[in-house]
Amino acid sequence: MAEKVRASAYARGYGRRWQKASTAFLLAHPLCVDPFKDHGNAPRAAEVTDHIVPHKGDMHLFWNPKNWQPLCKECHDKKTAKEDGGFGNQRRVVVEGGLEVGSAPRLSDGIPGVGSNL
Repeated sequence: MAEKVRASAYARGYGRRWQKASTAFLLAHPLCVDPFKDHGNAPRAAEVTDHIVPHKGDMHLFWNPKNWQPLCKECHDKKTAKEDGGFGNQRRVVVEGGLEVGSAPRLSDGIPGVGSNL
């Protein structure tokens, strides 16, 4: 069975408009939220605007700033690998009620209106 070909970044929404929004978000939120608590007392600069809940093509979820969090590249790569099943990890499964199996802590944990209610 052939694998699905992933659309280009531009086709998935990551064009000029996203670059401008992401840059503005990172200027307002310059530090990684450290979702894995790996940084200790050494904060790291955020380099990536991450979608807390993977949007999977849902443009409402994609553009909702309540679904964004600032991450350093290392945290983003680790989170993405956990979600996508990379590096031998199981794919993250979202079950009813927004509970997630095998996921990292999210910036949205405990924030009303963010997560499964987006």
